[in-house]
Amino acid sequence: MNTKNYRSSQSFLLISLTVILIYGFNTINPQRTDAAESSQLIFNSKSLEFINRFDRFYDVSSVKEQIFISGHFGAVLRSIDSGETWERLKTPTNKPLLGIESINEKIVWAVGGDGAVIHTKDGGETWTLIEIGTTEQLFQVEFINEQKGWIVGAYGTLLYTSDGGKNWEDHGEKVVLPYDEFEAEIHPMLNDIYFVDELTGWLVGENGTVFNTIDGGENWSYEKIIVEQRIPYLKAVFFQSPEKGVIIGEQGILLQTNNGGEDWRFTTLNTDYSLFDVSGDSNGYIIVGDNGLGISLEPNEAGLNQKYLFRENGKYGWISGVDISPSGRIVACGTNGSIMVSHGSNIEWTIFGPIN
Repeated sequence: MNTKNYRSSQSFLLISLTVILIYGFNTINPQRTDAAESSQLIFNSKSLEFINRFDRFYDVSSVKEQIFISGHFGAVLRSIDSGETWERLKTPTNKPLLGIESINEKIVWAVGGDGAVIHTKDGGETWTLIEIGTTEQLFQVEFINEQKGWIVGAYGTLLYTSDGGKNWEDHGEKVVLPYDEFEAEIHPMLNDIYFVDELTGWLVGENGTVFNTIDGGENWSYEKIIVEQRIPYLKAVFFQSPEKGVIIGEQGILLQTNNGGEDWRFTTLNTDYSLFDVSGDSNGYIIVGDNGLGISLEPNEAGLNQKYLFRENGKYGWISGVDISPSGRIVACGTNGSIMVSHGSNIEWTIFGPIN
């Protein structure tokens, strides 16, 4: 049956006992990719002397022709030409940087392990490490504009700034899960946050957790999603528009809405691998995941047309971050020092990696 999105702040206590089941007639199946089409993919390899096979890259963010990638041991990579060339920047931390956000060409934020938060005001030339009052793992950062931003992380970490990051407020108590059978409050892992506009935002995490705000984060309504009698671990959320969005997670889980989250439909993908990140534009969605998985989903009259961007390939390990640059190029990153940059129709790719 349909999930229901409770749109008022007064409903939060009422929905604490609500379990939302998504399956049955809501299930839609994407068309399968023609094998011949996948075989036409072209891959060009390039080596970068400043990365190695032990590098792990976690997230991608782009603005205009500038692209940033964050990774293990405080790594930040930058391209100023839409992914043609890359350089490794010096940062003030050796903690893993799990999420990165470009607000504009000058201001960039990155977050990660042990409460690490760094930012730059000069496009990455210099970085500042700041203390925000937590040592929890921080998974993602989202800025609505230069002043208003959010950070999510482990054990219900939800932090908010309204002054460009000078001060951060703890909003974790607004996203505590309802009491479970042991009558204990749960502070869930919050893996991703996405704002459609200044008022409408989404949070996803473990235990099928979905939170939604329609008042800029003053109040968050809660939904618990169950698919085929299992509670999915949800990794990322992205909206093409206020009405159209997707949520992805482990074991190929994909949830789709065409009405602003009033209901979510479980979509069967042609993979059981876990999905880690999603981006998109007006043409559809780009999804990456475990074992080198990369696919695109394009809406059509039959539902969703699924195409492989690159087939599952253990050589690339897991691919954890993806973004579509303003120039239309897809940029993805993952383990083994892998960076993927698309060209043209997304049939031709450049794979950047360590020197063998």
